[in-house]
Order: sequence, then C-alpha cells, then structure tokens
Amino acid sequence: SIRVRTVDDQQSPFEMIFEIEVLDENDAPSDITITGDGLLGNVPADTLVGSLFTVDQDLEDSHSYTLVAGDGDDNNDRFRVEGNQLITDKRVNFDSNAVFALRLRSTDEAGATFEKAFELANDDVDGDGLSDTWELANFGSLLVTAEGDADGDGLSNLEEFQYGSNPN
Repeated sequence: SIRVRTVDDQQSPFEMIFEIEVLDENDAPSDITITGDGLLGNVPADTLVGSLFTVDQDLEDSHSYTLVAGDGDDNNDRFRVEGNQLITDKRVNFDSNAVFALRLRSTDEAGATFEKAFELANDDVDGDGLSDTWELANFGSLLVTAEGDADGDGLSNLEEFQYGSNPN
C-alpha cells in the first residue's frame, strides 16, 4: 500500500491510502544462445554441438527447445535437440558445406516462444581435430599438431583439448 498526503494552500492536510496490486505477466523469451565455438571438421552422428540457453525476463522460467521450419532451417535435418543439448543427428561434413544453418525455437512454461536462426561454422579449418579457437587461444597459431605434446606432460594436444586441460 501507498499513503499519499498533501496539504492545500489553507494548510489543511489530506491523506489517503491506496492499495496497489502488481500483476506479473509472463514475458516471452528474447534470445537463444548455443555454447561452443562451432563444429570440428567432420563429426559423426550423436556428437554434442553445444548447450542451449534462453534469455528471458522471467528468470525462473524453464524452457524447451525444438528445431523449426522457417528462414535459416536449411540443415535442420542434420541435428536434433535432447533437453537443452544440440546434437548432430547425421554426419556433419564441412567438405559439402561451408556452414550449417538451423533454426531453433525456445518455448517457456506459459507457451511464449522465441525463434532464432543459427549458422554453425567449421572450427577446425586445418583439419587436425583441434578447435581452431582453442589452438589460437593456447598457441597463437594453427601450426601445432594433434599428436604434439607442447608441455611434455604425456598428454597429446588432442587429449589436452578433449579433457579441457592446459596444454602449456
């Protein structure tokens, strides 16, 4: 409640209490993001691409995800969604595509939706099985090999990448 008090030019006070009811209506999701830097070269079916997250003003909402038809859905048939995980449903081969286009929908608990098209790029242009983003962040170039062991700890660069450990 809010109490409002005013005084007129005769110095006579007037006071009134107002009851205010705030109704929180559902807001639709406003964005979808995918974790990860892209796809590595040529990957088989059942490869995790990344986790899906939704931006929503209603912070407590949970969301479901689906691949949907619309602009940017050219390669939807190569992917599937399980929970909040985007997974390859077929082999993804960058020899035939420069990027893979897909369209996702996020639906909140009240049924409000948001759709977004994505283009997933090849993050292994040099074809060594290592993420180019990871190589550049850790070595400053794409000249390292998957078999190398930059820090001499017995783990190859590929194993360091797969384990998420520091290769230096």
